[in-house]
Amino acid sequence: MRGYKACLSFGLSVVLCVLLTACPSGKPPAHIDPLVIVKTKPTPAYVGVSYSFTFAATGGLTPYTWSISSGSLPAGLTLNESTGTVSGSPTTAASYTFTVQCTDSQTPTAAVETQSFTMVITKLTPLSVLTTTLPNATINQIYNTSLQATGGVPPYTWSITSGSLPAGLSLNSSGMISGTATALDTSTFTVQVADSESTPATVTANLSLTVAALTPVTVTTTTLSTGTTGMFYGAVLSASGGVPPYSWQIASGSLPMGLSLSAGGTLSGTPTAPGTSTFTLQVTDSTMPTAQTATANLSITVSNPGQLGGSYAFYFNGFNAGSPVFMAGNFVADGSGNITSGVLDLTNSSGTQSSIMLTGSNTYDSTTSLGSVNLMAGSLGALTWQLAQPANSPVIRFIQNNPNNSGSYGSGVIKKQDPTSFSVSSLAGNYAFGWSGVDSAGGRLADVGSYTTDQNGNLTAGAADINDAGTVSQMVALTGSYGQTIDATSGRGTATLAINGATSNFTFYVVSSSEIFMLETESTNPENQLVGSAEKQLISNSGSNNNLGGNAILELSGLQSSSPDVIVGLGGFTASNSSFTLNTDENAAGTLTSLKYSGSYAVNSTTGRVTFNNNAFPAVMYLSVPNTAFVLGTDSSVKSGTLEPQAAISRTITGEFLGGSVAPVLSSVVNEVDSTSASSPNAFRVTYDISGPGGSQQGLTQAETYTIDNHGRTVVTNSSVQTVDIFYIVNSSKLAGITAETSPKLVVQEH
Repeated sequence: MRGYKACLSFGLSVVLCVLLTACPSGKPPAHIDPLVIVKTKPTPAYVGVSYSFTFAATGGLTPYTWSISSGSLPAGLTLNESTGTVSGSPTTAASYTFTVQCTDSQTPTAAVETQSFTMVITKLTPLSVLTTTLPNATINQIYNTSLQATGGVPPYTWSITSGSLPAGLSLNSSGMISGTATALDTSTFTVQVADSESTPATVTANLSLTVAALTPVTVTTTTLSTGTTGMFYGAVLSASGGVPPYSWQIASGSLPMGLSLSAGGTLSGTPTAPGTSTFTLQVTDSTMPTAQTATANLSITVSNPGQLGGSYAFYFNGFNAGSPVFMAGNFVADGSGNITSGVLDLTNSSGTQSSIMLTGSNTYDSTTSLGSVNLMAGSLGALTWQLAQPANSPVIRFIQNNPNNSGSYGSGVIKKQDPTSFSVSSLAGNYAFGWSGVDSAGGRLADVGSYTTDQNGNLTAGAADINDAGTVSQMVALTGSYGQTIDATSGRGTATLAINGATSNFTFYVVSSSEIFMLETESTNPENQLVGSAEKQLISNSGSNNNLGGNAILELSGLQSSSPDVIVGLGGFTASNSSFTLNTDENAAGTLTSLKYSGSYAVNSTTGRVTFNNNAFPAVMYLSVPNTAFVLGTDSSVKSGTLEPQAAISRTITGEFLGGSVAPVLSSVVNEVDSTSASSPNAFRVTYDISGPGGSQQGLTQAETYTIDNHGRTVVTNSSVQTVDIFYIVNSSKLAGITAETSPKLVVQEH
């Protein structure tokens, strides 16, 4: 037994001795986590600015050894292999990608880890203060605004070096001015900003801050746009005065079903029923200790899809018993099929009838997207219009067919109005215009030109080109003025123009701050009868020919030997060398021809007037925006119309197009509105209404086929393979063309 115990004791001693030899500390080896380089984006670095950034790792066994295993550090920087710190002053601006290697201290085999990094070296821009003005503070109200700087090395430190802030306000080092102003005052002071370079760059700026008296809060939103059932509606309310931020609520009345108002002032939702909702908005500001409030009465009209809703302006070219008639006006639709108000001005060979009151109704056929407007127009009696209403275009085209007078017909344009533009000051700016009609002898007359309007409605710097039955006057002087008021309901205003020294009176209707419809309205036996539009001119004053370049579609109508003469074509304009080519299709009294023109052109950057050198094309144009112009022919046919840019084209026409005839030049022209649907590839199904010398008809249909070439020229044929129209694709949503009949017309159709 003793021998056994002795043997066991000896064995345990041997095992313990082995363990102690393997573990000098007397403890088992500890677990070591895997070595990982921390993926931290290097801080920004700047050329010539002292830089330092340290890479980090976890796990493994410290200390670590650092190196670059591939790529290279930016020039001017080095890596400390013991600390992992990159330091120095970069010398070259660029982006550098390199691989960092970290090796730990494990034995006998060290752990090695690599990680890719990108370091961007930026050329240091000069430090500057961006803040040039400060918002006013309001006495006894909390104020907060931040100063802004750029360049140098962020972050920045701000201070005031001279002058002082208004009492109660202070500037912290981060650039925040805050506090509560306690006295009415305007303080001028100098701020300094310092960057974070080792030797900081500094720059100063002189500023002023005004502490103003508390002003009443007011609602500045005066009108709201119309909505459509089933379609999203959104509008943002605005206020002024008081102390922002503002909060909003409905004080009385109710919004259209489906709409809601957020506290931040956003009206949104999807209307579910037509009608007009009237309500009172209340805005509350943040004045302390007692908030201010203000209210405003507003309304929203919701219409069914296709049903008219809101304020509309229109103009019309037509005939009554063979004599020309021109109209312009406005009407208001409630979205439920009612025309609740309106006003119309009319001029013919007997003189002018002004401010004729309108009421009536409108209908809409969702199958064809064609509609109607039925008006009671005072002494004129009943007027009936057939409408083509594209879903995505602001232009509604219409024809007139008077049920009590089959000799009264014509074509016109309707556009929705922006009532916020019903003021003379909103129309300030440069405008281009195009008008057409007849002179005192019944000869065709057309004017194009441009003018400038100031905030008070004074027209200056105007010029017009006129073609009166083939007699052309170029660049005649145009001055004048708008009347001092524009009707707040209809957008109706008046203007007196001196054109080449002769005074003419016009009535106009505001569509928006960028467009008005204009009608010459002399009192009796007018010298001229003109109607058309003026559009705000937005062209560049530098590189004038750059305002006209690329492909554009030309659309003109006039008279040739007392017969209608219409043109549509594709122009190619090269601004770099001022050259152009123009390929046109023309129908003069039923004779179709194709004509080509080429040469050079010039653009006057002040007036937007475009001329063609050596009469390469017998016309003059005035640009409203680049590649869009009013056009006047300079030969005896007195053609007038428009030029508009052509976008990329497709060889296939898809979807539904709505449109109709443009401004008939003679009473022999049949007016039409169309609903054209692609029934199959290269085939149309057309539903159309007409009015003209043969009376009016609705709901006519015709099957047509078409072919399109690479330039968008589209030849339309009927079931007898006879050409009925030649169109050019303006863009994926618009076609412009001419008819092939003996009394031809321009036709425009849009999605």
